[in-house]
Amino acid sequence: MINLKKQAWRTGALCLAGVVALSVTGVSVYAKTSEKKETEVKEQIRDAVDDIWKSEDTSAASIDETVYVILNADGTQQKIYVSDWLKNQGEKDSYTQSNPDKDAPISLKVTYTLDGKEISPSDLNGQSGHVVIRYDYTNELYETREIAGKEEKIYVPFAVMTGMILDNDNFSNIKVSSGKVINDGSHSVVTGIVFPGLGTNLDMEEDFDDYLEIEADATDFTMNESYCIATNSVFSRLDFSNVDDLDDLTEAMDDLEDATNKLLDGTSDLYDGVTELYDKSGDLQDGVKELSDGSNDLRDGAYKVADGTVTLRGGVGSLRSGIGTLQEGTKTLLAGTQSLQSGTNDLKNGLGQLTAQNDTLNGAAGQVFDTLLKTAASQLTAAGLTLPEELTISNYATILNTLYQQMEPLSDADVALGYVLQQAGLTIEKYQGMIQASQSVSSGDAALQANLKTIQDKATSLSQAAGSIAALKASLDGYNQFYTGLQTYTAGVASASAGASKLADGSAQVVAGASQLKDGADKLADGSKELYDGADTLVEGARDLASGSGKLANGVNELSNGSDKLIDGISQLKDGSKELKDGMIEYNDEAISKLTDMDTDELQEVIDRMKATSSVSENYNSFTGDNNGMDSSVKFIYKINAVK
Repeated sequence: MINLKKQAWRTGALCLAGVVALSVTGVSVYAKTSEKKETEVKEQIRDAVDDIWKSEDTSAASIDETVYVILNADGTQQKIYVSDWLKNQGEKDSYTQSNPDKDAPISLKVTYTLDGKEISPSDLNGQSGHVVIRYDYTNELYETREIAGKEEKIYVPFAVMTGMILDNDNFSNIKVSSGKVINDGSHSVVTGIVFPGLGTNLDMEEDFDDYLEIEADATDFTMNESYCIATNSVFSRLDFSNVDDLDDLTEAMDDLEDATNKLLDGTSDLYDGVTELYDKSGDLQDGVKELSDGSNDLRDGAYKVADGTVTLRGGVGSLRSGIGTLQEGTKTLLAGTQSLQSGTNDLKNGLGQLTAQNDTLNGAAGQVFDTLLKTAASQLTAAGLTLPEELTISNYATILNTLYQQMEPLSDADVALGYVLQQAGLTIEKYQGMIQASQSVSSGDAALQANLKTIQDKATSLSQAAGSIAALKASLDGYNQFYTGLQTYTAGVASASAGASKLADGSAQVVAGASQLKDGADKLADGSKELYDGADTLVEGARDLASGSGKLANGVNELSNGSDKLIDGISQLKDGSKELKDGMIEYNDEAISKLTDMDTDELQEVIDRMKATSSVSENYNSFTGDNNGMDSSVKFIYKINAVK
């Protein structure tokens, strides 16, 4: 029995090799067409394609026939010629060329649409918009064979590979129906493959397209030549001579079904794993955020240290120049430091008392703010307005702005009156009737007068509500500014108190050291130069620290940005694995299940169609028919002229 898997891989590899060869050839054509003659370009194409079949050569004499078909931009045939390569004929191969008066077996129609409307190639040149280029391939070559008791057309199965190069300056958002797009940054190589007639052969028209569609957004449309390679050799190599044992085929179908089920389980497990990875990626992002915040704090602190060391160096210079004066004034310094100690202690105590009042001040201010908010809420409620939630320091501005926007249209008295009448279930006509009735009846009709006054009072209240809300918010904003300033002030007092405590501790040490300063003044003069030099080193080190911490912060920030991209990547991976899982399910439902559910008669028909296809392909090995009984093969290279 034929090894279907091996043959399928082999067929796919040959087709892919053809596409790649076409892509490489296209690049060469694009780069060198302006420098070489057309025949030289065709020779490059032929050499690239011939490499695909090198492994199939034998030592026997054979003919490798290449048919070149030159087409207009719309696909109509312009000219055709044949190059025959006679291999292993004596010491060297030979080439012959002819110009047969016949059409290629695959006809091609190329249509162009711009923004949904069909357009000729000449009119399309230089245009901009959404472009669709459609290649329709018609297989004209077939034999009649008996399939399942009926005579049917079995077409010579050609694999037609199409390729082109599009300039990214002129094309973007490129898509291809049955192929792929490779973008190198400046150009996009578009390749596709179709099998015209094969769907009819296998009774699987829905699975094999006879057309290729390329769509893109074009700017100043211009398009170089596109190329097609058509060959039936991949089908001629398929050996179905042993495909007669249905038991073996059924067993293979069972193996295929088992393998597909394992693939279904695997894609499902993959999706579950990627989903779990995506769910846990948030922890990584939070950790990187904390690291980024910490590195930024380190950088800011290092910059402050660097600034401080510069100041320190200046102070050391001043200290050095004043050593002489210091030596004379140590007695005065001692007395002054004692006075400083007393003053710093007083400052420490005073700031301590102020700090002790911070919580009281902040608490009292907060209580006043809460009272103002409750009063405002009461006023709004009394005005007939409903608050969505309790007013707080953090939400009052948003709520009042929303209420203002809702009430502002009612500032117009007529609009407010209409709203009140609507809420009361009254029309304007009925309201006017009530007014007329109140004017015509006796003044003793108190109920009617009261109703009219209630309506008018509500309308007046509503028309004034927007202004009242704005004024109320402005009042609260003013107190909020005071409240925020108070918090800033108390924070400053607390910071100053902490500094005063350190200053008081330091002043005590200064007093103790002042008495020793007199004795050490002479030694200080000798060591002042070393101190100044050390200050220079400290400044440089602090600068290095600031620079390094800045780089660290930048690196961590890049890591933070990268983590966002990582999360995006995981999200895309999750979406991709979901598509893979869904695609595998669809593949099983639409393809494998249908195949494995076939009965014996259906399987036999599939085998007969595959054998007939292979046989018809094997019979067709020359376009001209002049192979003189030698082994031969044929391939077709189509060049579709540029649109310029």
